[in-house]
Amino acid sequence: MSFLTENSLSKIYSNKTVYIVIAFITVILVGLMLLGMFGMETISGLRSFVGAEGLWSKSQKSAVINIFKYASSHDEHHYEMFKKNLEVQAGHKQARLELEKEVPDLERVYNGLIQGGNHHLDVENMALLFSWFRDFEHIDRAIKIWEQGDGQIAALEIQAKKASPIHFQKEVKFLKKI
Repeated sequence: MSFLTENSLSKIYSNKTVYIVIAFITVILVGLMLLGMFGMETISGLRSFVGAEGLWSKSQKSAVINIFKYASSHDEHHYEMFKKNLEVQAGHKQARLELEKEVPDLERVYNGLIQGGNHHLDVENMALLFSWFRDFEHIDRAIKIWEQGDGQIAALEIQAKKASPIHFQKEVKFLKKI
């Protein structure tokens, strides 16, 4: 004895129930695909920021090493390397300050991130991640640490200028005028 007769099957198919179920499943699948794409973009942005932090830290350490070498040797090569190392921080700072604006100039953001050593294919995800999650506690805390780091880099630059013989010569000339 069959529960589904030809007559009952025709009622099901004519009832549009199947079409509604198919449409519902399709909507769910499309939603899951979009959620997966969003997740992948978010993970890619996070990976890029982790890499950027590594670039920032490595160039900061190299800058400190070069300024110490310069202070002991006064070899201009070390001072030039110090300035070159700080270009990474300057690029990241430019991007952060621009992203903090109500309407950031994305071209300036992208250029800053690229100057910071990030791959050009990563910068869009980094900017999106910053804008989407800026107000989340963990991201906000990381950005505040980033701001403090920028302040420390500015202090390092001031100290480096004081170590420069050119700066010292300018101070001596100024003092002689007094």
